[in-house]
Amino acid sequence: MITIHRIAVIARTPEEVFAYLADFERDREWRSEVVSVRKLPGPATGVGERYEEMLRFPGYGLRSDLEVTEYEPGRLLVAEGESLDMGASQRYELTPEGDGTRLEVTTRVTTGGGLRIGDALAGRLLQRRATENLRRLKRLLESGAAC
Repeated sequence: MITIHRIAVIARTPEEVFAYLADFERDREWRSEVVSVRKLPGPATGVGERYEEMLRFPGYGLRSDLEVTEYEPGRLLVAEGESLDMGASQRYELTPEGDGTRLEVTTRVTTGGGLRIGDALAGRLLQRRATENLRRLKRLLESGAAC
């Protein structure tokens, strides 16, 4: 298993940051590996909300089915996904910090089968992407372009 933990302080309220993160159809704007996202039938928002994501990684692309498993507006959002022989979870914890939001992002990825190119190599790639993606998210939210 690969675990990635990143923290950023964003000059937006927890409610604004949460609203943006909870709109998974906007993931393409800040997550470089996301090619497309499509909401699937089910709850409009909250636990049980489901999406189909098309992801791109060096050398391959894959489809991931994503489901929201925890949903506490302005505070906590967890989504879990799976595709072929890979599973992932994204945990977003938000807390007020000054006039902004402290955002902690924890990603856990399990790989196997054809995708097992080595946890060390995959981990380095995912760590780098997580850092770049969080920087992009912070820029988008603070510039007002995403709100």
